[in-house]
Amino acid sequence: MLEKGLGLNVATYNALINGYREDGAVEAAREILALMESNACCPDVYTLSALIDGLCKRNNVHQAMALRNKMLELKLSPNLVTYNSLIHGQCKADHFDSACRLRNLITHSGLAPDQITYCAFIDSLCKWNRLPEAQTMFDTLKKNGIKSSTEMFTALIDGYCKIWKIDAALSLFDQMLTEDCLPNSYAINALIHGLFKERKMMETSSVIEKMLSIGVKPTVPHYNILINRVLKEGEFDRAHELLNKMVSVYCALGNIKEAEKVMIKMNVEGISADSLTYRFLIDAYVRMGLIECAFDVLKRMFGSGCEPCHRTYSFLNKHLSNEKLVMTNSKAVGLDIMLNVSGNITDIWKTKDFGIVLELFEKMVGHGCAPSMNTYGELIIRHCKERNLQVAQRLYNHMRDMGISPNEGIYNSLVNCCCEMQVYGEAAMLVHTMIEHGYLPALESCKLLVCGLFDEEDDEKAKAVFCSMLRCGYNYDEVAWKLLLDGLVKRGHLNRGSELLTIMETMGCQLYPETNRMLTEGLNGT
Repeated sequence: MLEKGLGLNVATYNALINGYREDGAVEAAREILALMESNACCPDVYTLSALIDGLCKRNNVHQAMALRNKMLELKLSPNLVTYNSLIHGQCKADHFDSACRLRNLITHSGLAPDQITYCAFIDSLCKWNRLPEAQTMFDTLKKNGIKSSTEMFTALIDGYCKIWKIDAALSLFDQMLTEDCLPNSYAINALIHGLFKERKMMETSSVIEKMLSIGVKPTVPHYNILINRVLKEGEFDRAHELLNKMVSVYCALGNIKEAEKVMIKMNVEGISADSLTYRFLIDAYVRMGLIECAFDVLKRMFGSGCEPCHRTYSFLNKHLSNEKLVMTNSKAVGLDIMLNVSGNITDIWKTKDFGIVLELFEKMVGHGCAPSMNTYGELIIRHCKERNLQVAQRLYNHMRDMGISPNEGIYNSLVNCCCEMQVYGEAAMLVHTMIEHGYLPALESCKLLVCGLFDEEDDEKAKAVFCSMLRCGYNYDEVAWKLLLDGLVKRGHLNRGSELLTIMETMGCQLYPETNRMLTEGLNGT
């Protein structure tokens, strides 16, 4: 159309952006926005809301919040869809306070939270084991004229199962059926897993029967539970009984080969194994000391497009570590490798022996599955969580030497680890490198960095980092919430908070009136 000189209107651009968003191609959608603006076509609320939703679903909530800035610049009022997307994104990123502030902005904008709004909060509260708060919010829905949803029930059922309150979960499951709210496979999966833990096999059978009666088909997680039970507990008859109820397939589950056969059957029925399924097999082979078989499964895993998680790598690393111990320590002759693999598996992330990591990489290459960015990411992020900065930094340098560029998640993990260990100079350099490569540093890490630099009396570097962040396109309200209110004000650095607010004003950063009110109260100590 453009080549023929035909202009596109807002509706056409919106359709293109929405299409790319639904396909998960957010960058392509942003290119359409740039094209739209270059052709003097002004985006509307629906344009930016679609992009915000896409970014939040891709875990880029900070970039989504930055688009809210654009809305305000264009004098567009965010609608409820916009706010719900942002709240969902903040909740996914574990930024509950920011989500609550956005909910307050909904009210101040003359809008009312709806089912989707409350669903995001209930789901987050359940994931953070704040079940009483989630249940209270759920119980007030009817009073507010809001219907409960499948997602809300699922979050609560999963939450109760994780804290061993199976009766409460079963009660909610029955309530779902009473309210004609169709349970999804995730709710049933949580129930099955919870009932397995409490060895309530009859109740499990009842749930499976109800699942089939309402037309919910078995999914990969259901198979995963069965395979895991076969491999780890050996209750083959009960697992076989449940498997028959789920897929009407006879499987004499007796060993790891039978678990492999289940995977083949799943594939025949059109259900592909996922990362968890492969992890069960790799873990089982490692426990049996069959390390070559474990790496063969890892190769199949890579070939299927599934990426291993940190737990899979921890089992492989633990085995290699034990092998090395047997070979180098004469006192370790006869060491039971299987026993050591199953005990304190998380300790492997605390070891300073980088040679184990290199040996893992050599094994992977030898089995035709060279380390990818995801491999480095899983290892670096896990080492950072255990504050093993030394190994994490060596992995970071190693991947760059191999020509693999770190992604935003890897950078943010390193920055956060540096800040937690008060290595602020290194953190500041990483933030600078991130920004150079077009990545956004996580605001939570930046909060620790700026506050830490102020604690060390390095005011100039703290202000330099802050100014760099403001140029990155963050949402200014979010910067004010996290760095000024949650960071400096809570630490009592009121004067420095005022200085940074002045910097924001000098740089033309416009804040929402409600944010200005909160800052005024916070900086005045009221």
